[in-house]
Amino acid sequence: MAHGTPASLADMPEYLKVVRGGRPPSPELIEEMTHNYNAIGGRSPLTDITLAQADALAKRLGTAVPVVVGMRNWHPYIKEAMHQLSTKNVDRVIGLPLAPQFSTLSVQKYMDAAATALPAGAIFEPVRTFHAHPLLLQAFAERVRDAAPRPNEAVVFTAHSLPTRVIEGGDVYANEVAATAKGVAAVLLNPGAWVFFATTASALMANATSDGGTGAALAAAVAMAIGVSCSDLTFTILGSGGRRLFGERGLRWIRIGLAVLLVAIGVAFLTQGIRG
Repeated sequence: MAHGTPASLADMPEYLKVVRGGRPPSPELIEEMTHNYNAIGGRSPLTDITLAQADALAKRLGTAVPVVVGMRNWHPYIKEAMHQLSTKNVDRVIGLPLAPQFSTLSVQKYMDAAATALPAGAIFEPVRTFHAHPLLLQAFAERVRDAAPRPNEAVVFTAHSLPTRVIEGGDVYANEVAATAKGVAAVLLNPGAWVFFATTASALMANATSDGGTGAALAAAVAMAIGVSCSDLTFTILGSGGRRLFGERGLRWIRIGLAVLLVAIGVAFLTQGIRG
């Protein structure tokens, strides 16, 4: 489930009317949004990307699990997706809003629309949030790394805004966006995986192969993968709450200490291997 975007600029007035809950948009708003869409080529890629994600998920799950796409504000609407599922005799629907952070003004409305149009007798289980999932943070971190920011450049995290009254009313969106940003920063600043593979990992693999053959090398590779995953998860947790516990200086020293430790272990294994 996603927000939905008009298929063409000609659909803009009707699309904005849907977004505004049935209230006709002003000519000024239509002109502004048309200008914004023209700036990105006249059409948003959101629907195409969502359909591609659904296709990829369907291939992974297999033909036994139907995957459909529903948009809140444009075709294919969520109710249309629910109708598709009703023809497949499903008894359980998992709703996945593609917005990672929960908000009463977005994710909750997706879930409400799905629950209202749910096939008769089916159970609805929504995914309310995945803002701090390690794989999401890794994906965002990869995009930042691909951009190759220079040392003197700042990385700015941006997100959709909400009215102050909504946040003051208890909406968790702003907090979850901040947690996502901190988690991505923690992954980017984690020296563990890079230093580990550059030093300790290569030495461990060489020694394991020498001492125990390919079986030992495979076991070492599995152990290293688990270790690196635990390291990333630790830094994700630190990024979300570590600053409150240790402060910026404390986290900096933790990162430096981990890097020094891994280098020392790598040197020790390399020395052992050379002597052996």
